[in-house]
Amino acid sequence: MRIRRVASQPSATFSLNSLDHNIKHTLRVKGSSRYMDDLLLFGPDTATLLGWRDAIAAYLKSNLRLSLHPDKELIGKPGRGVEYLGYRIYPHYLHVCSRSVKMLRARLDFFKHLLWPERFPLYQAPMRGTWQHIMENGDLIPPVRPDWPLLKRMENTINSYYGIMGHAQSYKLRKSLYHKHFGPLRSFFFPADAGYTAVNVPKRFLHQ
Repeated sequence: MRIRRVASQPSATFSLNSLDHNIKHTLRVKGSSRYMDDLLLFGPDTATLLGWRDAIAAYLKSNLRLSLHPDKELIGKPGRGVEYLGYRIYPHYLHVCSRSVKMLRARLDFFKHLLWPERFPLYQAPMRGTWQHIMENGDLIPPVRPDWPLLKRMENTINSYYGIMGHAQSYKLRKSLYHKHFGPLRSFFFPADAGYTAVNVPKRFLHQ
């Protein structure tokens, strides 16, 4: 479930501390997690979860003048997993959400377009983040020379996704993405280790 009308995500860390104590000590929820305004609770049955939901909603309203988001609440069975912070969580393992994989593939397609626009037409420009600002400012006009600063910036972006995948059971996924979707980018980015936990740009490109 998600809390709405929090002034900002960083402020949620502090303003919702009292809610954390209420969940743990008053409701006595044994399994719970909160990141900013996202809440995840584990309970024995649906009735218990609904009871906790109502108690949390009442606490937010009376103590913090906040409310739960009406359209961002999900009750699911453990065997089906639940999506939370970029993962699908199961009782004994994690999978990476398909949305995160799709976003990484879109970034790789964008990088290939920057370097080889004739071979890789741009189907979707970045809609957010650093690369969107770079494109809007006209700082990169394809084809772009793959110099060291650009490759390192690409490396950081790729490794941010690989870092997310590294917390889940995703070795085969990381390996498959590298060999099947990097394409000619493999000329610049090499696996950091046998587990494909990250990619590195060899330092020889520093002087090219």
